[in-house]
Amino acid sequence: MEIVIIILGVAIPFAFWQWREAKAKNPSSAWPELAPAVEFKFEDKPARLSGNWKGHNMRLSYDENSGEAILQVGVRGRQGMRIELGPKAILEKEAGMIVHDRVDLGDRQFEERYLLRSTPKEIGESAFDPNVRQKVANLPDMRILAQGETFVVRTDPVTDGDHLRELLDVAASVADSIS
Repeated sequence: MEIVIIILGVAIPFAFWQWREAKAKNPSSAWPELAPAVEFKFEDKPARLSGNWKGHNMRLSYDENSGEAILQVGVRGRQGMRIELGPKAILEKEAGMIVHDRVDLGDRQFEERYLLRSTPKEIGESAFDPNVRQKVANLPDMRILAQGETFVVRTDPVTDGDHLRELLDVAASVADSIS
């Protein structure tokens, strides 16, 4: 009998903790509370936030199939412009042996984690200044693709208010650089 009580005494709190953690990481549960903090509108099924951040229309949605948060940013990009940022191993594998549009930022720590590709290279250099790189480094791994009027950021679901603000700041800063 004592063993059953001990097992229940451990199992019930552990199950409750697991349930709370899963709920906190679920955008449908977390984003309604974050929406007012960033003055965005929350809609459910599927979970999404939309609003204006630093002069840019943004929409953050949750893709249940991939388990990613997808941030779409309204921009007026330049003709022929393309910026791509992502985890170094993934982008190098996708690009092949030679990455002709790689941007060298002179930031060894950042470049160990991420690969930046840009056409023209100057846009990538200005879009990812030291401030933006620091914010990107504080966030979960992300992929950014900006091409013409398409600007998309893919990352793990952001359920923390500070991380959400940093993600929106990164997107707004890059959007300012390419517009």
